[in-house]
Amino acid sequence: MSRRGALRPGVQCLWKSYMITQEWATSASGRLLSHYHFESGTPGVRRRRIYVYLPQAYADHPKRRFPVLYLLDGQNTMDLPGSVGGGWKVNLALERLAEKGLIDPPLLVAIGNSGMRLREYMGWSDEPDHHHPSGEKHCDYVVSQV
Repeated sequence: MSRRGALRPGVQCLWKSYMITQEWATSASGRLLSHYHFESGTPGVRRRRIYVYLPQAYADHPKRRFPVLYLLDGQNTMDLPGSVGGGWKVNLALERLAEKGLIDPPLLVAIGNSGMRLREYMGWSDEPDHHHPSGEKHCDYVVSQV
């Protein structure tokens, strides 16, 4: 069973079993979605929101294959309301590069951080003070779940 409801202008929410998907207003021509509770859960890694930007070309050419760019600190990467400093607007920058023919338009998958951000991002350093077991778990989460 699914249910749609407007959260605020430009934002839609869709519930399917346990997964929550929201569509956000964006200045870019594509679609900006966020997903929560889609993963099965990795022990030691907190669940988080995943933001996905689909360029307009994705809707225009459904059989075409697109490159995918994965980003950490996902809550700050797009032009989302409440992003630090208004967001990094990666979706807008990549859209401009694609319009100029400098790149193929990529799908963006932006993984939000958690309260364990530093521990999760320090898993693959050879520096003795910059290693934490949560980092390897987070890396496995990104590779196997996202």
